[in-house]
Amino acid sequence: MGEENIHKNKNAGFSLIELLVTILVSSMIFATASILMSIGLRQYQTVNAEVMLQTESQIAEFFITEQLQEAIDFKKLSSSELVSGVTSAIQIKKGTDEYMLAYIGDELRFGKVSAGKTSTEQLTELKAKDKHETFLAQHITSFSFSASDYTSVVDESTGNGFVIVGYKFEVLNKTYTSNSFIKLRNKTVN
Repeated sequence: MGEENIHKNKNAGFSLIELLVTILVSSMIFATASILMSIGLRQYQTVNAEVMLQTESQIAEFFITEQLQEAIDFKKLSSSELVSGVTSAIQIKKGTDEYMLAYIGDELRFGKVSAGKTSTEQLTELKAKDKHETFLAQHITSFSFSASDYTSVVDESTGNGFVIVGYKFEVLNKTYTSNSFIKLRNKTVN
């Protein structure tokens, strides 16, 4: 009979207390894992926002630098030439083609515009174009262009000038600011 009791106890199953302790421990493990996953997700979003911000700003900066270096002429539009919703704009001439770079809302947009129109008409044309056709960058909180600086600094060996372009991008309270000092290839100083 002693042997029978030993076999009965082995097959008896879990008691209510053992089951409750198991559920409690499992719940604590699940809660801890959930908290750690939430923290990890927030950290991923922060790092991803920083990387996206830097990548987008570097691409925009490279593109604008290339456009200005290839330009034969460019002009920063005055506040009287700007249309509603546009904070800053640059008219760029490359050969016989004309382009417009504009800071519209929180986006930089760039596109070819009709030659022979006024700057305001060209800006209106750019603004009316499909965003997918003209989009350059977003998340911009400021964009500055100092075209007058090319007359004050000149490369004596080529006669070409310089221009300064400033950017400030912001995503999820992360800010990336850059000022480019661009040496012009085709724009000579008179």
